Amino acid sequence: MLDLTMEIKIVRSWPAATQECQGVAWENIELEAQNQLTMWLHRNSPDRYRVSNDIVVQHKAELISPLVKEKIVHFQLKQRLDVAIVHSTSWDMLGALMENSYLDTHHPAHFFLELLWVYEAGHFPCGWLGDWPNGKLIVF
Repeated sequence: MLDLTMEIKIVRSWPAATQECQGVAWENIELEAQNQLTMWLHRNSPDRYRVSNDIVVQHKAELISPLVKEKIVHFQLKQRLDVAIVHSTSWDMLGALMENSYLDTHHPAHFFLELLWVYEAGHFPCGWLGDWPNGKLIVF
C-alpha cells in the first residue's frame, strides 16, 4: 500500500471523500501543516521567509494554474465531482511545491510531500482522524 510516516484510514467512495475534504477538521490540519513550514522558515531562514509569498505566487502562476486547468478540472468534470475536490487538490499541490522549495534548508515539514505520494499512488488524501499530529490520514 502506501509507505507513509502516518497511519491511514480508507474511505470507499467519492461522496465520502468529498465530505471529508470539506470538513473543518481537514482544513485545520492542512493549515497547521502549512504553518509548520512558515514558522520554521521565520525562525531559521528569515531571508527566505521574507520572499516565501513571492514563491507562492510564482508556483500558482507557473504550475498550479496550468495543472488545475489542464488536469484537475477535467478529471472533476468527467467524474462529476464537487469543485471541493479541485480546491483540495490544488492546495495540496501548492503545499508540496512549497515544502519542496525549501528542502535544502532541512526543515522538518514534509506533510504535503507525503500527500503527493498518495496522489502518485492513485489515491486522494481527504481528511484526518484524531488530534494533530497524531491520528490517521483519511484516503480514498
